[in-house]
Amino acid sequence: MNKNNKQYFFILGRNPELSIAEIVSLLKESGAKFELDLAIDCVLIISSAALPDGFFDRLGGSKKFGEVKGKINSLSDIEMDNILGDYLKEDKFRFGFSFYNFSKNEFKKAQIAMHKQGLSYKKELKERGIKSRLVESREDELSSVIVHKEKMIDGGADIVLIKYKDEIYYGKTLAVQDYNSFSARDYGKPGRDATSGMLPPKLARIMLNLATYKTNKVLLDPFCGSGTVILEALALEFKKIYGSDKSKVAVQDTETNLIWWQQRFVIGDIPEIKAVSIEQLGSKYEKSSIDIIVTEPYLGPPLRGRESLDQMKSIQNELQELYRITLQEFLNVLKPDGRIVMIWPVFVDKRGDQLFLNLKDRLDKLNLEIVNCLTDYDLSITQPTKYRQTYYYSREGQRVCREVVVLKRKN
Repeated sequence: MNKNNKQYFFILGRNPELSIAEIVSLLKESGAKFELDLAIDCVLIISSAALPDGFFDRLGGSKKFGEVKGKINSLSDIEMDNILGDYLKEDKFRFGFSFYNFSKNEFKKAQIAMHKQGLSYKKELKERGIKSRLVESREDELSSVIVHKEKMIDGGADIVLIKYKDEIYYGKTLAVQDYNSFSARDYGKPGRDATSGMLPPKLARIMLNLATYKTNKVLLDPFCGSGTVILEALALEFKKIYGSDKSKVAVQDTETNLIWWQQRFVIGDIPEIKAVSIEQLGSKYEKSSIDIIVTEPYLGPPLRGRESLDQMKSIQNELQELYRITLQEFLNVLKPDGRIVMIWPVFVDKRGDQLFLNLKDRLDKLNLEIVNCLTDYDLSITQPTKYRQTYYYSREGQRVCREVVVLKRKN
């Protein structure tokens, strides 16, 4: 690591490779110089002289962000004042510990050890005239909710301990994900149609970040649904946004949500939303007028887990035809150097076997290639779509999972 660099940690979401891809993609496009020092299932550590302003606030796939202060071989090597001394406040000081990548047995021992050290340090602070509180949780980590509610970013310290082989990285959390805002855009917006399936706002944010770092790009979501991608683009302050959907109800839902958004925040022009089928896309938008397309097309009917393989293959064949038409229409409006970030469905049968769309022939015919920003990194994290050079997003128990695909024209 360059001696002028600092180390930063990111606590990742439930789909770690996708979270890492989002971080790496943004860093590359922003021009930041960085190195990947450690990537494990729940943590990414990078080294960099500086990160772009507001970098963490832009992310959708990371729960926490902070600075690594050092490494130790054992928890007994911790000197509390060395870790916490820079953050002490005259007002009530709240501190606690979050443990990552510890085995179950290691965590129990570590929790007991740090509880004892925390109480001892609390007593020491009292003798120095500093009121303090040791914040603890039954879980391995202090959640983003706890860290926020206990005001541990500015008025205390969430000390993060990351176990890797025979060493322990330690550092302080500098920011946590704004869960309130994401929740409001997920559950608080007035126009919602849960029966048709909804793109999670955090995933929409990740997709936008895989597309670009620059908010002056012209964005189109041609399957806008209730406007999830569009709302996230507004939150990121994109300047020119278009949306369309063949469903008039979806268009109305999006327009309702945009009015709701405008009432909460001061924005410029409200994005233009049109009722347009995918087959009409090329006639409704100017040729080569769009910089990026970020979208989740129709993923097929909900699966209950009782479908036969033949039934699933029938759904797959129908969707593949829709997606072939969709990709052609995208190219009619996309700029030559434009980028597409879209979702392809992955069907999971009752045994857990996965059925992917097969669109390689279509990509070849349209001179499109899949882009994966992690190709140059040897990550120990694996996912079902690694051989396809795409990213995987799933939640436990889902029968229709999501394959996140980034496309561009071949050179």
